[in-house]
Amino acid sequence: QRWRRNCLKYCQQLRNLKRARMVSAKNRARRSISSDSRHIRPRERLSDNVLKQMERVMSGRRRFWASLFLFIGLVLIDQFSKGIFSRFWPHLVVCNAHGSWGIPFPLPVLMLITAGILAWVIGIQWKRRNIDPAFLFILAGGIGNLLDRIRDGCVTDFISLPHFPVFNGADVFISIGCALLFRSWYQDHVSRGKN
Repeated sequence: QRWRRNCLKYCQQLRNLKRARMVSAKNRARRSISSDSRHIRPRERLSDNVLKQMERVMSGRRRFWASLFLFIGLVLIDQFSKGIFSRFWPHLVVCNAHGSWGIPFPLPVLMLITAGILAWVIGIQWKRRNIDPAFLFILAGGIGNLLDRIRDGCVTDFISLPHFPVFNGADVFISIGCALLFRSWYQDHVSRGKN
């Protein structure tokens, strides 16, 4: 009897110890989740997370190949979309022989300006250690439009919005790149002001 009671008592103590460990582990998990959620800023959006992921990929060992893949992918998307619209919806396509916003420039001047800006962007990126996705967007858009000017003598535009000049995918990429550059500049400016 006594031996049986001691054995039952010992088994009960082991069960209680296991339960206490399980409760402790659950509490630690809850605390880590709540502390992680406290560090997330309320203004942090999905686009911030996507940019952080892109920067993480771009700063690793595979930085060069990831950047090259993104750049070639953007140029191919631009050229493919222009080809699709030119073939299936030719009534939407506009051949823009002028510069941005319809400003008239001779073709050689436009090509020199585009090549100069692209060389400047490549030069900035060459000096940096990390490849900024913003510059890749700008570079891909500039190369896409430059390819059109070399091939057709004009830029193929097909996206038309009311009260806005006609534009294409390369223009969208350039705009995204400029917005990302402005955003990073603004964040750097604000963080310097706080320090």
